Amino acid sequence: MSLNGWNLFWPVGSTCATIPRMVRLRFALVLLLLTVMLGCSRPSESKGNRSPVGETAGSATQPSTSPPGHSIARRHKREHGAALAEKPDPLQTELKKLEAGKIGYFVPDTMKAWQYTRVRASVGKGQVSDATIQQQTGGGTIEPVQVSPKMKVTLEGPDFEIKPLSPDEQLVDDSTPTTWEWDVRSNTAGKHPLRLAAVVVLGDSEKEFRVLERDIIVQVSTTDAITHFLSTNWQWLAGFLVSSGVLGAIIKRFTGKKDKPSSS
Repeated sequence: MSLNGWNLFWPVGSTCATIPRMVRLRFALVLLLLTVMLGCSRPSESKGNRSPVGETAGSATQPSTSPPGHSIARRHKREHGAALAEKPDPLQTELKKLEAGKIGYFVPDTMKAWQYTRVRASVGKGQVSDATIQQQTGGGTIEPVQVSPKMKVTLEGPDFEIKPLSPDEQLVDDSTPTTWEWDVRSNTAGKHPLRLAAVVVLGDSEKEFRVLERDIIVQVSTTDAITHFLSTNWQWLAGFLVSSGVLGAIIKRFTGKKDKPSSS
C-alpha cells in the first residue's frame, strides 16, 4: 500500500507532507492491524452466537431431547384412550335392541298364615293382548317392560316360604305369553315385603327390571291358630294326656256307668 494513499485521510492543503516518514509508517501499521482485528472478530461473533438474543432464539428453536419412542408411546396412549371413550358399552347396545312388551301379575294383598297362596306372572311381547296375559294370571295388574327372547322372573320375600312351580329362565316367543307360578306362604302374622322382578338375559349378561315391591298383609285368625297348633303338636298333646291320666278320666266320664245303690 503506497504511503501517498494516506493522503485521503488528510484534508487538501494539510501539512501531511511535512510529517516525518517514520511516523506515517507507524500510523499506517496501526490502522492495518485494527482493520485485520475487526475483520476477524465479526465472523467469530456471528458464528458463535455470543449475544444473549442469539442464545434465546437458539434455545427456543432447539429440538426436543426426549427419545422418539416416548413421543410415539404418548401419541398411541392418547389414541387408545380416545378409542376406549368412543367405544359403546356392549350391554347398553343390546338393551337398545330389546322389544317393548308387558308383564302381568296376580299377587293378593292379603294372605292367610300357614296356607299356600298361588302367585302368577306372565310376560308377552307387544303384539300379545292384555286379555291373553290376564287369562294366564287370573286377573291382576299389567305393566310395560322390555322383553328379550330369554327371560327370568323372580319372586323374593325374606318372611315367606316360596316354592317355584316353573323354571326361573324361560323363552318368550312372539305370539303367546310365558308364565311363571309360585306357591307362597308365611308362618308369621303382620306385614311382610314381597318383591317381583323381570330379568332380561343377554348372553352372559343380565339386566333386572323391578316390577313389584309391596307389603303383603298376612292374616291369622283364632281358628287358624288353634288348628295349626293342634296339627303340629298333636303327638306332644297325646303323650301328655295319656301320662297325666287326663285322657282316662275323660273316657270314663263319657263311657262309664254310675253305680247303683245297694238294697238293705
